[in-house]
Amino acid sequence: MTKTEMIDLMICLSRENCSQVADLQFYEGEGPFLFAVDEKAGAPNFFCFSFADADEFLACPEALPTALQSPQFPFILAEALTLDHLDGSGKLYQLSYYMIVPDNAACREAVKKMWQSGVQTASLIALLDSDGVVLPANILCQDPSQLS
Repeated sequence: MTKTEMIDLMICLSRENCSQVADLQFYEGEGPFLFAVDEKAGAPNFFCFSFADADEFLACPEALPTALQSPQFPFILAEALTLDHLDGSGKLYQLSYYMIVPDNAACREAVKKMWQSGVQTASLIALLDSDGVVLPANILCQDPSQLS
């Protein structure tokens, strides 16, 4: 699956499952990032996705956007959402980040190897298949039935 196909599919999935989905964004030359919020179950949960096609991911599986190290990154992306009702709440909200990569044998193998050497980075990877099934690395690596 190409990066464009993954992005289009994740936009559709996010629109189906989230309250708001921002247009694709870039931060300091990196991206695109897809930013969304789900408020259906009460407290807002924020989601941020970046994307790597198979070749890009396999070339350097540990590479994550440097934007993740910037404390301003989520706040800049959140400006694309309508969040006036949260202004001044003083509450901390959950942000889940995933790098979305194609669900194929080579990417699965790379994720499993990463899991062995660096659980923290590997846990930020999720595989996406053409049917729209998102498989986070922690599920892949902790559930033996998913390893084949």
